[in-house]
Order: sequence, then structure tokens, then C-alpha cells
Amino acid sequence: MAAVFKGGTTRTESTRLKRKKKQDELGVCRITQTTGDQCSQTLGSGFVIKDLQIFPDLDFFYCFISSNKVFPKDDCTIESYYLDFEKSDSSDLKTIKLKDVAANPANFV
Repeated sequence: MAAVFKGGTTRTESTRLKRKKKQDELGVCRITQTTGDQCSQTLGSGFVIKDLQIFPDLDFFYCFISSNKVFPKDDCTIESYYLDFEKSDSSDLKTIKLKDVAANPANFV
């Protein structure tokens, strides 16, 4: 506690600064698709951008960017897609269902 009063950073502030330094890396993810027999296949990669303005006066809090080779427009059922993100504090991956994120963008947080 004394470190805070002497101008040192708190643990929360230190964690926030560390996460901000790695923010570019943490936004990149692996995109996988699960087939009917529950086999998982890596299709490519994508990344998340915060506060992207694509059109004037239309802001998107989070945008997910990838290729049409990963998400073909003629067969894109998002129920079978998963996003794997690296965690800032370990080598483990955080897996998120694309369907859940599309329904509620707050799931990116």
C-alpha cells in the first residue's frame, strides 16, 4: 500500500499496462471450424479491432476482420466456427464461439 502513495503502480494498473502493451497480439486469433463428426479444422486467422468507423457516423465497438477464404459467403454457418485467442497471462488459449460473439459483442471482453 505504501508503494501507491510513493507514486508506484497498483497491481490493477500494472496488469492494465501489460495488457495494453500486448494488445496488438491479443487481438489476433485462430479460426477453427468443427465439422459434423466433431473434428476441428484450422481455417485461418483474423483479428479484432476496437472502435472502427467503417462508414461516416456509424461506429462499431468491435469489428472482426478476416478473409472470404475463411468465411465463404456461399456456405457460412457461424454455428460451427470458433475463435482461439491467446491469453495475456498464460500460454493457454481462450476459445469463443463465433455465434455467441455475433449475438452479443460484449462477449469479446
